[in-house]
Amino acid sequence: MANKDIQKEIRSLDDTAQFTLSTRQMAEYCQRIVAYLETEKRYREPGYSLWELSRDTGISTKIISKSINGYMGRNFYDLINRMRIEEAKKMLREMAVTNSRLMIEEVGVQCGFRSRSVFFTRFNGYEKMTPRKYMSMFEKKREGDAERIKRRNG
Repeated sequence: MANKDIQKEIRSLDDTAQFTLSTRQMAEYCQRIVAYLETEKRYREPGYSLWELSRDTGISTKIISKSINGYMGRNFYDLINRMRIEEAKKMLREMAVTNSRLMIEEVGVQCGFRSRSVFFTRFNGYEKMTPRKYMSMFEKKREGDAERIKRRNG
């Protein structure tokens, strides 16, 4: 199907006032959406929108919203922010283990947050701690592991 045909179909579906999706359909759409986002990592782009996801996947904005809301119990922006936070947590763990000197603020930017304050606010909202505190848990683990190895070998 040509891109113009897809966009015409998307607009047609968006104009439909009422439609229903079964739980199975919502689950299938959510799987497609999450798989796309995880593969392409578009959530890392600040300002990535519902419309862009619709264009990228060929799924109407209404179906995306209804599926994410109905099946995952959140909205599009919650999903994107959750994926950004999970990416940030992964990077922070790696930084702690490798003793990286990358600035924590840079992690937020690389994960798609527009500013330090938004990154810290969202991170604290989801994880109930700051990014620095989260990273320090893994630094302490690394230091404890090094101490155990030292005692064992020495």
